[in-house]
Amino acid sequence: MSNIVKKKQYDFVNLAKFISAVFVIGIHTSPLQGLHPKLNYFTRCIVFRLAVPFFFICSGYFLADKLFDEDKKKVKDYVKKYILNILNIYILWSIIYTLLNFNTYFGDGNIIKNIILVVARFLFKGAYIQLWYLSAICVSVYLIYKILDKYNFKVLIFISLLFYIFGLLGDLYYGFIDKTILGNMMNIYFSLFGEMFNSFTWGMIFIVMGIGVNKFNLNSKIKNNFIINMILFLLFTIESFTLKSFDIPKDNCTSISLLLLTPMIFMYILNLDEKYTNIYILRKNSSVLRQLSLYMYLIHGVFLIFLPFLYNKMNISNEPWINLFNFILVTIGSIISSLILMKSKSKVSEFIRKPKFIKYNIFTYKNIFTNIYTK
Repeated sequence: MSNIVKKKQYDFVNLAKFISAVFVIGIHTSPLQGLHPKLNYFTRCIVFRLAVPFFFICSGYFLADKLFDEDKKKVKDYVKKYILNILNIYILWSIIYTLLNFNTYFGDGNIIKNIILVVARFLFKGAYIQLWYLSAICVSVYLIYKILDKYNFKVLIFISLLFYIFGLLGDLYYGFIDKTILGNMMNIYFSLFGEMFNSFTWGMIFIVMGIGVNKFNLNSKIKNNFIINMILFLLFTIESFTLKSFDIPKDNCTSISLLLLTPMIFMYILNLDEKYTNIYILRKNSSVLRQLSLYMYLIHGVFLIFLPFLYNKMNISNEPWINLFNFILVTIGSIISSLILMKSKSKVSEFIRKPKFIKYNIFTYKNIFTNIYTK
């Protein structure tokens, strides 16, 4: 009898990640804006808003196994490696988007001022519209590690909830504190660190929830939660439209209902992975979908920058269908370019692993020294 433990598959989770990447594109393109503003609000500010919290929860879920190891050094090393890997991606794509937006950032000729603004964006707001998520992950994971190192999981939940309440007051519920002392303090925060949509303060709790789902195996305790999801989604919709009707929100990234809905959806998807394990097409493409979600998230901003110039040249930028057309074009372009990048990266990795390349690779110091001393 074989002792090999079969690695657990997350095919439906990976499919949901891909769909979430498409949703993020929808947030940034508002596909139905020119055709039906109310329906656009429903899709962009309610349906598509599930995407980023879902990404946060996924990060927490897969991070959890490493955070509670009894060997503190292993935990520290893993967290350091985890943050550095994400930070490397963040720095690389920040440079790419800064160069692509060079005229926007440095067009007025005030180099010193603009350098300060670019650095501030990099540190606090994200170098481009979607990159804030990467810096938020780094900050959140570091804080989670430090809190767990000193306190227990209940304290972590409490602190994360305080951050989220702060996020609620600066976002969906901002109208209740506007023109108050607390509102003035919040405005100072906005001027220094940007809006709530690019802040770790509202994302950290979802990472903690993902950790909790894994740590306590919550999905196995909540079976057949489809109806619960529908009820919570309805509450989420009612909450968002009600506050909008009274002009309360400053933005719509956070929500009380969202805090309950997203982890329930995540657990429902985890249970689908437990129930349906032999869907061949999904199993075959699961890894590709997982990688696609990241690449699409990173690269779709390139199309958001260049396609408007094309629409202006073609004199179609004011057409009512242009947002839907833009959403489709950005999505298709992001998928194709992501697949190309994935394939290119695979080819480069394969080439680097070849013995001949390793032998003459200037970064492989051991082989260099071996060649020198054997001559």
